[in-house]
Amino acid sequence: PKQLRHVSRAPDCALSSGQKWLRDSPLSHLRDASRVGASNVYLLRTQHRMHPHISRVVSGFQYAGQLLDGPRPQELAREAPRPGLPEARAVWVVLDECGASERALTHERAGTGRGYQRRFSAQLLMELANAFADGSGEVLAATPYRAQAQLLNTLHATDGQAARFSASTIHRQQGREVDLVFIDTVAAGHPFQALELCAMLNVAASRARRHLFVLASRAEAQQIPQAFFRALHPMRWRDGRLEPVDVTLRNLAPLPQPVQTLGTTIENAAARGALFTDAQVKLFERHFGDGHQLV
Repeated sequence: PKQLRHVSRAPDCALSSGQKWLRDSPLSHLRDASRVGASNVYLLRTQHRMHPHISRVVSGFQYAGQLLDGPRPQELAREAPRPGLPEARAVWVVLDECGASERALTHERAGTGRGYQRRFSAQLLMELANAFADGSGEVLAATPYRAQAQLLNTLHATDGQAARFSASTIHRQQGREVDLVFIDTVAAGHPFQALELCAMLNVAASRARRHLFVLASRAEAQQIPQAFFRALHPMRWRDGRLEPVDVTLRNLAPLPQPVQTLGTTIENAAARGALFTDAQVKLFERHFGDGHQLV
């Protein structure tokens, strides 16, 4: 139940009371890993892919700290990082600290209508990928939104230097493993349900073997469950290098509750609060004397 469910194309009216069984995992009653102790349930505790720094993020976020590292991750822990890459293998790139204006941190609706995009984080991601890729490993950029994935692929086709680079939605990446993974949250997962966002972040982070970079603003970090950022090292990209930065977050979002009723869905959404688009911010800043605006 910590993985992404299948994509259902049936309209809501066709699902009616069968929606739970068609759209949810049949193991959804096992979402709380800390309570998995029944004799007929076996929890796969040992992971064989991720550097221990990365598995610590995934374990604390979705598996109640119960994941163990197999022989291969222990070998990865003894490897020195590639030149230019930080010692910390799980990094939060704090966009607010990377020279962006407040407007540049907002997201906007794509012209295609397929999700959201943010040019600043896409350009920064490509800069990082070009700086860190050495040609021997694969680089994956994962995002919840098709529009941002398309923007990243366009930027790479224009001036990308990372030869083995690919960008796509998180839904297309289950089962894959890559040396360097970048996650661009763009709009903190809105409008996906809170539990689905947790599954997306879990899947995306656990694709990484050696290095994980999460690109998010402080405002987004207030929206995403706090357990995800707990084991990430906050850093900023300045003058062609990553350096540590102190970040204190307040009013952090809790882990969402399993959805049983419409009320639970509303409570999960209320806990995340609002994250405004670029168009909304423009309206907030508009003065009454500036002329007419059709809303």
